Amino acid sequence: MVYGKQKVSYGIDGIELLEKAEGLEPGSLALTRVLNDEDLRKIRLLKLKNAVKHVTKEEMPDGKKSDSSEDDVS
Repeated sequence: MVYGKQKVSYGIDGIELLEKAEGLEPGSLALTRVLNDEDLRKIRLLKLKNAVKHVTKEEMPDGKKSDSSEDDVS
């Protein structure tokens, strides 16, 4: 990479998670509306939940069972 150049991203990372959470068909959200702060916050929370889901196990290291309750993002 040359000094002063930046990597440009043309997509929104995690928008497919927001589409799935809102029950929209894939690819339609980016075409139909401008995302606001609330949408970006939802994407951030959904990405975090998705990452945590892959990391956590049924039983925590201290021997306690993990709480598998789902929080509502909307």
